[in-house]
Amino acid sequence: MIGGYKGTPVEETGNPFITVWGRAMAFASDIAPHWGAGFYKWEHYGRFWVQAVRWLVRKL
Repeated sequence: MIGGYKGTPVEETGNPFITVWGRAMAFASDIAPHWGAGFYKWEHYGRFWVQAVRWLVRKL
């Protein structure tokens, strides 16, 4: 699904594509054809981003 990424620390998420520090999130790939062309076609792509943004803006 994702053809490439820039590695991130995996302490909190266990995932090199997504790292979370407190209430900040880094996604270390993109949807450009050379890396993530299949990612935006993923059936849960929209839901993933909606849930991520909702979590990021949620009041503590």
